[in-house]
Amino acid sequence: EKTMMSLHGISKSGRRIISSCSVIAAFILILLGMNNVLMVAGEGIPLLHKSILTRTDVSNQAALALDLRDMALSCKGKKVNDAEDIYMNGKNSPRVDRFGGPTEKKRTLAHVISDEGDPARNLAYTWAMLGLAENRDSSSPIEFSFTENAGNNDILIRSMFTSAALNDNDVDQCMLAVEAAVAFQLFMHTSFELWDSLHDCAVSSVVGYNFKADSLHDNDNGALAIDEFIAYWVGAETDSDPNGFALYNLAQIAGNNWNTLDINQQPKAHSNIRLLYEEAAGLALSQEGACTSSNTKTVPHLWSLANRIQSQMYIPLIQNLLAAFYEKDVDRVNIYSHAIIPQMVQCPKSKYQKIKEMMLELSPDLDAINPPYISMVQEFYECLGLTCADIGAYKTDKIPMCGEIPKKLPLAQYQPTSNVLQQSKIDLDIFQMHNLMMVEHSITAWDFAEYYYKYGKNSIIDKETMEVRSLQSIATTNRRKTAVPFFELFEGYFNDPNYADTKIIDTLNGKGKWADAPRSTKRAIIEITLQAQVLFMYVLSELADTVKDCNNKNPNDNDNNANSLDEVAAYLIGFLEGHLRGGSNDGILHWNLAGKRAKNFDTVRRDPYIAVANDDLEDLLFAGQGELRVLDCTDLQLTVDRIIANMLIPLYQSILFYADINEDVPAFQGTPNGNSEIHVEDSIAKGEAFAYSMLPALAAASPESAKLVHDNMITVRGIKPVKDKAQGVADALASTLNYYKLSCVDIGILDDADICRNYVAEKSPQKTMSNSTCSTWTIWYGMTIVSLFTVWFLDL
Repeated sequence: EKTMMSLHGISKSGRRIISSCSVIAAFILILLGMNNVLMVAGEGIPLLHKSILTRTDVSNQAALALDLRDMALSCKGKKVNDAEDIYMNGKNSPRVDRFGGPTEKKRTLAHVISDEGDPARNLAYTWAMLGLAENRDSSSPIEFSFTENAGNNDILIRSMFTSAALNDNDVDQCMLAVEAAVAFQLFMHTSFELWDSLHDCAVSSVVGYNFKADSLHDNDNGALAIDEFIAYWVGAETDSDPNGFALYNLAQIAGNNWNTLDINQQPKAHSNIRLLYEEAAGLALSQEGACTSSNTKTVPHLWSLANRIQSQMYIPLIQNLLAAFYEKDVDRVNIYSHAIIPQMVQCPKSKYQKIKEMMLELSPDLDAINPPYISMVQEFYECLGLTCADIGAYKTDKIPMCGEIPKKLPLAQYQPTSNVLQQSKIDLDIFQMHNLMMVEHSITAWDFAEYYYKYGKNSIIDKETMEVRSLQSIATTNRRKTAVPFFELFEGYFNDPNYADTKIIDTLNGKGKWADAPRSTKRAIIEITLQAQVLFMYVLSELADTVKDCNNKNPNDNDNNANSLDEVAAYLIGFLEGHLRGGSNDGILHWNLAGKRAKNFDTVRRDPYIAVANDDLEDLLFAGQGELRVLDCTDLQLTVDRIIANMLIPLYQSILFYADINEDVPAFQGTPNGNSEIHVEDSIAKGEAFAYSMLPALAAASPESAKLVHDNMITVRGIKPVKDKAQGVADALASTLNYYKLSCVDIGILDDADICRNYVAEKSPQKTMSNSTCSTWTIWYGMTIVSLFTVWFLDL
């Protein structure tokens, strides 16, 4: 099988494993090309004992670390006011214009976030603002001012200086303020320059400038943003302080405590960052035509590198937070909780809500017996692109290294026979897109969402090369052609082989039917298209591949020897559902949709509480597992057909659900509001998106019924939706059920949309999902085999 890779095969993810080929290539470029293309804005400077040589002059930027040195000296001299004055007004880092001309301004740690450009261009800052948003738990768009919120941590730091001054110039309290300035202000601004390097390149690529375009060097002294990043990370050092005073020094101290130093006694996080920096500056930005419209590889390459660098930057913050918990250091728990916890908003929602409440909204009880805080933080490593080995063990045995996630972690209690953890993490891309699209009035947040879609982040294919799956690659792969007959039906209906990708890209970029719709409407269109069209069709191709692998007597003929049926489960259930029976409310894929609709249509089993469709799906997956193991391909094909029928149930239900809601919605007029956007109920857009996920299949079963569904569910300005009432839509859908070997009982009913009212069963009824889709022997056989091997699989 061909691997699913992000666009152009560029790798991406939050892990830190670096391809040896990339490192060697970067090193060669450093040796041979140091004075070549990138040396365009003055000479580079050496940093960190000459172990790093930048491409452009960033000496003024690196000198900001000397402010931290002088602040610390003032604290130790019991001159708190002097330390705060340096923090507020700066001292060592003069600002110059882009051509190197002097200005009267200095960089200041107090204002570095708001002064150095649009904070929204910083993905880490966007996550922080989302994590702290008060209405984070609602489905409403999240509104906040990036500029106004830039001062929140600054207020906290200044309060520390004030406390120190009032407490007889307390040295420890003053030094805490200096440490907080590193963890808050310098960390966030260093992250800004990291993401600004991607932004500068993207701008050059869009407008089609050549490599020496203004946007790449639109920084102080014409520096490259990626050079500014490494200057702020390492900072200027002195003979008496060889580790400097910046984030590198923070990582060095944490690395000592956590035994995460490399053979050169440098923190492994820094070693990885340095190599990734060299790859970004030496490879990505020195490719021929880099950051121009003629070279489409640079932006996805930099996106990959920036995400991996950001993950490494989290390491010292996490290490210091966990150490503070162990040492019961209340002040540092406060600092590092506020520094790293908001970043966890990109992880499972319920877990984030819990850790936010316990660590940010309440005061952690550090004296409690067996406090849960350390283990709670450890649960977020995988989502942040980290491993237990990245964090290490605190002082050898004070906090032991945690255990890695089992390779064959159950998916909502479905036990895979192979490692499909990475496949399941595709839902993290959708979830993180969702969070970014929740942000109102920020173009950049939606740009980041588009990067997630086009280039991927969380679902790794190859840990050595860091190749990842992207949702766009899944939406456009030729493998969909094996989903017979569904792909041909959809391609023909939309007259576009990449029908879903076209819809998503147009909606992300404000084009097409919903160009002027509110962002909440666009978000609904994108998310439902991903869930009910992109992944739906890809799962169908995986099911076809399952039968093919069986016939070829090679059940694991897939990336990393994954079992095709396990991949089906991964893409239907997802990582966010967790491993417990029934899943969780965090899911965002097909399993979660089926659970929601089961509540609406009262198609649930109550002991345990689980959607009938999901309970049946789990049985089918176990049955198929047994059939695939013994190469019973005939029965496997029957099971696959039943899985496909099962997958249609929540789609039928969703069309009916929104038909019922939209029956009372007035005609869509497209009236502009104060924001120059059309007014449209989100429910209309959701109903249309779900209808399009089924219309080609409905047309194959009954063209007349498909037309009625289309005329009632597809939005047309001036025409009232659901003109034939929800019951009319229910009757039209009912006429197609027999074609897909379903019954009205499988779908369930709503009060105003009873799909069973006029349903006529086939004279020779087929077995349906609700009256035993599999033979008792098949299910028993599959589950028995799984039970025998479960413990062995989890231990691998």
